[in-house]
Amino acid sequence: MSVSDNLIAKAMDVDDYSEAVRLSLLQGDENSAYGFFVLGWIFDEGKIEPAQKQKARHYYERAIDAGSVKANRYLGSLLLESGEFDAARKAFVRGEDQGDNACSDMLTQLDQFEREKLANIAIETGEYKEALEQLQALIEQDSEYALLALGVLHQTGRLGRVDLHQAKACYQRAAELGSVEAHYRLGCAALEGLEYVAAHSAFTKGADLGDDQCKNILSKRDLFEEFEIEKAIDSGDLRSALERLEKLADLGSANALAEIGWVYHSGQIGKTDLLLAKEYYERAIEAGNMGVYRNLGLLLLEEEEEIHARDVFLRGAKEGQPSCMYQLSRMLRNGDGGAIDTRQADIWLNTAAAQGHLVSQLLIN
Repeated sequence: MSVSDNLIAKAMDVDDYSEAVRLSLLQGDENSAYGFFVLGWIFDEGKIEPAQKQKARHYYERAIDAGSVKANRYLGSLLLESGEFDAARKAFVRGEDQGDNACSDMLTQLDQFEREKLANIAIETGEYKEALEQLQALIEQDSEYALLALGVLHQTGRLGRVDLHQAKACYQRAAELGSVEAHYRLGCAALEGLEYVAAHSAFTKGADLGDDQCKNILSKRDLFEEFEIEKAIDSGDLRSALERLEKLADLGSANALAEIGWVYHSGQIGKTDLLLAKEYYERAIEAGNMGVYRNLGLLLLEEEEEIHARDVFLRGAKEGQPSCMYQLSRMLRNGDGGAIDTRQADIWLNTAAAQGHLVSQLLIN
């Protein structure tokens, strides 16, 4: 360093930026790479007045012309801020060629950013195959953006079908890499799969990391009543669980209505009450819980209402419930609640098996 550069450095060491500017400007056209760089940085950071990016760019370029290597990195970052990606790349390449490893890192980040931009464009235009290729390449670099974006594609079925398992795997990986938002998305995916304990855990972790979305979700106590219910059931406090379920049922929760139906159907808190169970099952179905068709049908069989049970299983089968398909197949084959129809019985059994119903698969094999 020259004598002038040493004086500038001393001013910088004590954060006397005005003096550093004064000394740097005094050098005039002496082509001090350090002085020009200091001027660029001070104007870039707005240390003595609001940031002046054009001035900063001018002095960074003069510093580079005078031989400053690191000025390439700072100029590249400034150009990135203004969206001049090609110019930024040139600055980073120049710095890399001169041995600045930080410029090499910036080039890697720039490549990742540009790939993320391409992936985002593909998603917005519905080109999900192209988006998937870009995202998979980014995931190899542990890109938070890619993991979250791919999780959303799996969660929304844009790659062909909804796959909550894959979505949660993407969010979990992102969370492990330090993404705060991933905890929120992981919680939402768990909620969608009715996994209230897992959802509560994910939102709690996100809230602990300061995520406002997670904090907001946790503040909605009605949403996590079902989490509290699970704890009450696990602890054997069934009456407390029933009280909580009834509150949710009053709010129209289809799952709560179904659970209450099962409580009365199974007699978990005392005497079995099939009449009340039936009422809650029917309300659960009306509220949208199609899985309850099976329980209602089995209850009707207990009451020897075979005609009605067969109709309920048929309704459930048409709603895509494999367990109802299996029960309907049995009744059709045996002629329970109506005429024997082995052809339809086979159709429903095969359909149930194709949808993963284990007993149906065993019967076919």
